[in-house]
Amino acid sequence: MGVPNNKFTNKQLLIIDSAVQVFSEKGIKRATFAEIGARVDLATTSITYYFKKKEDLATACYLRSIDRVCQIVESVVHVDSLAGRLKLLLRLLIEDHIAVQRGSKPPLMPFGELVNLSQTPYAEVLKQFMEMFKRLKTVLSSYDQSTHQESLPTASTNWYFQFLWLEYWWFEYFESRHKDRVVNHLLDVWSNGLFFSDYSFNVALADKALLQLNQIAARKEDKPVEKILVAATNLINKHGYDGASIDKICASLEITKGAVYHHFDSKEELAEAAFDRTIDIVSGVMSEVLKQDLNSRDKLFALCYTLIVKQVDGTMPLISSRVIRTISLQHREKIQNLHRKTTNEIRYLISDGVLEGLLRPVDVLITAEVVSCAINSAFELKLWLPAMEQGDFLAQYLRPTLCGWLPPEN
Repeated sequence: MGVPNNKFTNKQLLIIDSAVQVFSEKGIKRATFAEIGARVDLATTSITYYFKKKEDLATACYLRSIDRVCQIVESVVHVDSLAGRLKLLLRLLIEDHIAVQRGSKPPLMPFGELVNLSQTPYAEVLKQFMEMFKRLKTVLSSYDQSTHQESLPTASTNWYFQFLWLEYWWFEYFESRHKDRVVNHLLDVWSNGLFFSDYSFNVALADKALLQLNQIAARKEDKPVEKILVAATNLINKHGYDGASIDKICASLEITKGAVYHHFDSKEELAEAAFDRTIDIVSGVMSEVLKQDLNSRDKLFALCYTLIVKQVDGTMPLISSRVIRTISLQHREKIQNLHRKTTNEIRYLISDGVLEGLLRPVDVLITAEVVSCAINSAFELKLWLPAMEQGDFLAQYLRPTLCGWLPPEN
């Protein structure tokens, strides 16, 4: 077979760009060759000349998106300081997102659906994804020769990846002319945090809000319907909506389909209940925290601590916005509204804390998104760090999120 000519390659790239847009909007399973071809004026048979199966096309889309991220990451390697690398990385990312908004670049593929590829393409894409992640971790790390520690561990690298590439819709709040301001304010809160460094992180305060929730969880956790909803939530987070099949839910619980259909008439009804459950949990946590006799700073800590610990201990997993692009528009709107509601509550607490002198003066809008993403990314802590105990996340994840990740410059 001869080497593909430029015309062939250019047509492939055109199809990939179209496919990424359709996959991002509808998910891989629901997208069709006809929809992809319609955007580039190609018939389905023409697309199959270049990609025999939809999975072949999805694999090409993933590899191209990974390559794009790697190019951005490699562009900052030459910068000496960690703060400098992060600042340039942020600038390049925002410029990339502006290009997506203007239509000169397609969005990145929804990485949440990666696990739904069959074994061979999944292994190929996963290998490249892990290499990309390792490179990002290296670029965002600063090795301290005296303590032999990296300033940014695996958990924080995952959070950065979630925030920078998977939860970038909040960039739409800002016009492109404000990109320098966004970069500087993001770098400030990541470097120096929101809480002053002497904050005691009194877990007993947060445990007051947890007490009622633990009692509710204890009453629910032995009920079959709650176990089904927890399993559905975990699988939606892991495989996306389309990949969380009834068969997988039953297998994870070692129950029959009849046990599921006794409570839910369809997968759609089960998913609806799982989404409603997430909304109820977040609303319940906020209600319990806000009615505590605490100042705004302690309420913010209690809110973050509670929503994270209930995910880390596995009793109250939440549907993550990470899977936002793998779910139906109806469910997508629910998760986006929940994200906005949570972020707004965080924003109010930050505003009050800054005015009261209890928190650092920060960009409230940006900082609320940073904190909200930290909460939303907590479900992956056990995936990246399976040996992490419940108490470890406070020192390794929550404290640096609130007090600053980057070491002070000399």
